[in-house]
Amino acid sequence: MTKPDRYPSSEAYDPLTDAAIARAAQLNPDASPLLVGRAEYVPNPGEKVDISRAASINKGTLPDGREASRININPNVDRSMYAHELGHAVSQKTNIGKFINEARHKINNNPKLSRAVMLGITGAVPAVAAGLQAGDADVAGSIALAAAIASPTLVDEALASKNALAIMNDAGMRATAGQRGRLAGGFLSYLAPVLIAGGVGTAIGNAADDYTAIYNLGGDQQTSGTLQP
Repeated sequence: MTKPDRYPSSEAYDPLTDAAIARAAQLNPDASPLLVGRAEYVPNPGEKVDISRAASINKGTLPDGREASRININPNVDRSMYAHELGHAVSQKTNIGKFINEARHKINNNPKLSRAVMLGITGAVPAVAAGLQAGDADVAGSIALAAAIASPTLVDEALASKNALAIMNDAGMRATAGQRGRLAGGFLSYLAPVLIAGGVGTAIGNAADDYTAIYNLGGDQQTSGTLQP
């Protein structure tokens, strides 16, 4: 984005950062104070946007040994995006938030572990679940299992968005419907692969159901609404 949004981040840096620092102290009084730095990035017209520079967060250490969070941000984007990255910084100051974030990055930074997780998401675990359940209800079960496998990322993003809304509210910038929708849309972008994975697993499981029924494998079949002794 080369032109400022209606509510650009650059105009909300200070109040949102102050609110984030206060929230971090409130959530975990025993933690060291939240330190926030910024690295601005504005793409040139026609340039492919570098998402990692437009809205992301990096953890680092200052020369004196103190831990700090650097927010990479396009100053023109909506302030809810800056609040979301601050939400990550706040979350990482809590014990559970730090644990979830570290688990997420361990998976993402380990190719073998990532492949194992993707294998589970894209068929193996959801397929087994779908094969063990009858009817359309297996869709929800498969998606739930896929979500559980990917939960570090999903929980990390959910915590960041929850904190973002609180930060905006505390800064006197209560999120508009559009900003809430933007945060929800960002979360759904992480959830979409899980929904697709759940569907793939369900299809595989249902195919196994059909095969079993056709060849009368596994003994007596139960019909919907009927309990067999």
